[in-house]
Amino acid sequence: MKEFFKKYKFNILIIGFFLFLIFFRFHNAISFNPYWGYDGGAHLEYIKTVMEKWRVPTMAENYLGWHEPLFYFVYAVLGKAVGAFCQNDFLNCTAKILQIISGLISVAMVFLVYKISQKFSNNKNVWLASVIGAGLISVMTETSNYLTNELLAGFFITLLLYYFITFSGRGWNWRRIVIMGLISGLALLTKLSAVIFILALALWFLYKIIYEKRIKYLFYVLAFLFLSAVIYSPWAIYKAKNLGGAFSINVFEDKIREDRKLPEGFFHSFNGEVFKNPFWTNGSNSFLSVVFADAFSDYYSIANNVDRNNLKVVDNKKLWTESGSFVTNTKFRLTILLLYFSVFFVLIFLAGVVGLVWRLFKNKLRPNANLFFLIFIAGCVLALFYNVAKYPFLERGTLKASFILSLWPVLMIVGFSWASMALKRIKMEFLWIPIWFLIIFWGVLSVMVDWI
Repeated sequence: MKEFFKKYKFNILIIGFFLFLIFFRFHNAISFNPYWGYDGGAHLEYIKTVMEKWRVPTMAENYLGWHEPLFYFVYAVLGKAVGAFCQNDFLNCTAKILQIISGLISVAMVFLVYKISQKFSNNKNVWLASVIGAGLISVMTETSNYLTNELLAGFFITLLLYYFITFSGRGWNWRRIVIMGLISGLALLTKLSAVIFILALALWFLYKIIYEKRIKYLFYVLAFLFLSAVIYSPWAIYKAKNLGGAFSINVFEDKIREDRKLPEGFFHSFNGEVFKNPFWTNGSNSFLSVVFADAFSDYYSIANNVDRNNLKVVDNKKLWTESGSFVTNTKFRLTILLLYFSVFFVLIFLAGVVGLVWRLFKNKLRPNANLFFLIFIAGCVLALFYNVAKYPFLERGTLKASFILSLWPVLMIVGFSWASMALKRIKMEFLWIPIWFLIIFWGVLSVMVDWI
């Protein structure tokens, strides 16, 4: 038995974590009323409209009617499949099963993170740390609790990242370009933010053409963009005809645009108020504070059983948040503690980006995976900048870490990969011991904060 554990201890750890993650997602799906998620009621109504009428809702019916339709049609089909079993009880049965499916998609996304980390590093510490970080970071947990297109889009993009690093190692051909184009088109039909990955890959190939002087890659780029565009085009035509603007990223905000400016210093300041009161709207005058708190904690206060909490008598054990729900004093303190420990991950992320740059220059600027991941990371951050600058209405949720959901696992992978290389280089791999203490304590805090 001892020899068996010694031989397979890593596999046991990985399998054990994934089993816990499935249980965690299942528990939250059962406990959480999806109506209370970001735009939760609107997402539910969108799915119901498709289930009942097999068409997207108009803007008059649902202000999310401009959202790309694939997620809602997929979930409508799944909803119809379980509808008979649920006896048409949408909220208490059909939606619950769909939430469980979302939880499983989230677990599949974390499994892809595991596979990507194996291709990015040969260190098992990196694999396990990346999986735990991606599985337990709050932004991933929250988007798994309710029904939202962000999760399916994040899954597609993570799948594309897996295929990219796989195909880059094996060599590109037409079959692989077709696979990338088809999945990218599906990702675009799920959420327009998939264009970040598409443009990142196109830029990477264009650089590869210049660096390697191989014109065939130009035809790959054109075919990839063509396939993605063809799959998206029916929706682009519908949007242009019925909603105005084939490539508008937020038709609803376009229609009710206000003359408003972001706070001075918004993009380069950090408001430490989130370490005192970690819920919306504290820190909302700072881009960095919002993204940090939303990625690593329950910033918008949705990881709650609101229906249950609101039935409790208001006393000194409960706090009213700006999001319109109660949290316990215990959760309030745990969330603050979680944010303090999450600073460690921010340092890991920054080290990972520095490591990517260093390795890129060490490899004489070759168009490898390091360059692509740098382009993708930069694209995600710039996309968040652009979205909130164009729609500076923070109280309506125009700045959320979930908009770039697939970025956080990428940062976990490159961060821990670089940490591993640095520790090996300076012959201080024993420092993985305190690192693991930090990761485990952070993970326990994350579960306690996001457990519903």
